[in-house]
Amino acid sequence: MEIDSGAAASVITEQFFNGKLSNCALKSSYKKFNFFDGTSIQPVGQFTAKVEFNNKIVDCEFIVVKSTGNPYPLCGRNLLSKLGISWVQLNNIQDSKKSRSLNELLVEYKDLFSGKLGEYAHMEVHLELNSDIQPILHKHRCIPFAHKLAVEKELQRLEESGVIKKRELCQWGTPLVPVLKPDCSIRLCSDYKATINRYIKDIHWSKICDKAFNKIKTILMSEQVLTHYNPDLPIVLTRDASNNGLGAVLSHVLSDNSEKPIHFASRALSSAEKKYSTTHKDALAVVWGVTKNYQYLKGREFTIKSDHKPLMTLLDEDKVIPKMASGRVQRWEFFLSGFKYKIEFIKGTNNKATENLSRISISNNDFITKDDLVDQALDVISFVDHFVPVDYLQISSETSKDPTVKKS
Repeated sequence: MEIDSGAAASVITEQFFNGKLSNCALKSSYKKFNFFDGTSIQPVGQFTAKVEFNNKIVDCEFIVVKSTGNPYPLCGRNLLSKLGISWVQLNNIQDSKKSRSLNELLVEYKDLFSGKLGEYAHMEVHLELNSDIQPILHKHRCIPFAHKLAVEKELQRLEESGVIKKRELCQWGTPLVPVLKPDCSIRLCSDYKATINRYIKDIHWSKICDKAFNKIKTILMSEQVLTHYNPDLPIVLTRDASNNGLGAVLSHVLSDNSEKPIHFASRALSSAEKKYSTTHKDALAVVWGVTKNYQYLKGREFTIKSDHKPLMTLLDEDKVIPKMASGRVQRWEFFLSGFKYKIEFIKGTNNKATENLSRISISNNDFITKDDLVDQALDVISFVDHFVPVDYLQISSETSKDPTVKKS
């Protein structure tokens, strides 16, 4: 028996009734059933039968109709109510596999979901203040008596969490500002505009910074980091996209399974590309990365590594191009069909190089246009003009048949 919470009555076919329930007395039925498409059906008859579910037996009225494509009885709302099944609350079906996958993620990244504050322990951070400043000690502000206990508890919590340290004597003193949150708990803030803020040094790009930056660029372009292209070694294209730019690293896989870059590339997104969805930005990063390394990748197998899982399906080499995909995605997939590749998923923590490249703000004109893709793909693909599943004549015809859409 199939459940249909949209059906007002429980229904079985005449064929099922004659084969399984012919001993039940069939009565005439004057009910008429209307379907959502405007058609109607006159029942053959009706009968009452006992139904058992979870050790509960109830009497239910069934409507017998002419045989249809579905031979199984249909359980409607009348039977659901009698059996005590709360069909109104059946509004979500959860895949047990996805649930297990979520639990695995919660265990793997337990530090992120522990409820504790994060901690940056890679280096010590200090504030650059003007050298001629004397420490400023402001008088504390009065706290309402009603908030005193909550403030003390919050101070204790912050101290136990390692956010603050208790000092008996301080040279600097900043007024404490308790803020009442919507759940009536207290958030503690400090009013630094009266002390530190006005005396913090403005950081400017100096000659020392410029020298260090140029040294880093020289190292990145040297044999310490880069390797020469070798057609006999496996090749990997790792890419990433941010809200402002794209990054790509072309690498060789060495005998010890380590990767050594051939070169790095990055570019900024155009104003139109910045409006793309996250998935389309990441797909653009793949197409741009392949275009940028066309000379290395054309005619050989390579691996694309991505930290964006939807690309595993969207740009899968063996996947048929969806007919309903946007023109932009179709052009990208047509272009990529001229290459022999596979896509692998990597964690974001293993994608630091391209993440940094995609976040560099570089203004250039290295944008991919439709003509660029067509020019490079002419030797491997042919565009089919009638590939679009519907045309404007079909849309116009179907619109005229729909009474609701026709009014608009």
